[in-house]
Amino acid sequence: MPVVAALGFVPIVVFILLGWTDWLKLCAPGEAVFLGVALFSGVKRFYNIRKNFNRFTKYYLPLLEGQAPFLEIDDKGILFAFPGYCEGKYLWNSITDFAENERLTLLYLFGKKCLVIPTCALSPEKRLELGATVRRNVVRRKS
Repeated sequence: MPVVAALGFVPIVVFILLGWTDWLKLCAPGEAVFLGVALFSGVKRFYNIRKNFNRFTKYYLPLLEGQAPFLEIDDKGILFAFPGYCEGKYLWNSITDFAENERLTLLYLFGKKCLVIPTCALSPEKRLELGATVRRNVVRRKS
C-alpha cells in the first residue's frame, strides 16, 4: 500500500513544480486520506496474521491432540500428513518464510497459503530436525 500513499504525493509535486502553491492547501486532506489508508492497511495485515495464528492455536490444535502427524524431511522438501485430514509434499523453493513457537511451525508458501505443523505433537528429535532443516533450507524472501 505504499503505492497508494505515493499516488497522493503526485499532485503535490506537480503543484510545486508549476508554482501553484495555493493549490497545496487543497491537497492536504487528500494526502492525509492516502497516507491513512496506507498506514491502516499495513497495521491491518499484521493484526490479521496474529489473529489467524491465535485462531490456529485455539481451535485447530485441540482437534489434533493425541494424533501423531507423519513428517518426512529431506533436502528436497517436506512431506507432511495427518491421516484422514491432510497430506502434502512441499518443495523448499515453494516455501517463502517460516515462523515457529513451542506449539506451531508455520511455513508460508507462495501466495497466501500457509502450512501449519503442530510441533507440540512431534517428538523432540523430530522437532529439532524440523527446526534445523527449515532454517537451513528456507531462504526468507518477500513474496
